[in-house]
Amino acid sequence: MKIVKPDTREKEVFEVAAIVRVVEFGGKLPQKYNTKIEMRRTNLSVGRVQRVAITCPFPEKSVIFLLDEPTSALDQETKTKCITALNDIA
Repeated sequence: MKIVKPDTREKEVFEVAAIVRVVEFGGKLPQKYNTKIEMRRTNLSVGRVQRVAITCPFPEKSVIFLLDEPTSALDQETKTKCITALNDIA
C-alpha cells in the first residue's frame, strides 16, 4: 500500500490488512508489514501475494480497477471479503 501511496497511515494499513486477511500472516513476517515481497514469491504463497496485491488500490480509493484473476488462489471466504471490500470503495 505504501508503494502506491507513501503517506498511507498505519491505521489504514491495518484496516485494509484485516479486510483481506493479511493480518493472519503479516505480523509473522521477518520485518512485519515492512517485509519486501520477493519477485519469485519464495517468501509468500501465491494466495498471500494476491492478498497483498489486492490492498494496493485501497489508499487511493480508485474508481477503476484492472484485475487479472486477483482472487484465483484465495479461499472462498477471503475471495468474498476482498470482492466486497473492492466494491465498497469503488
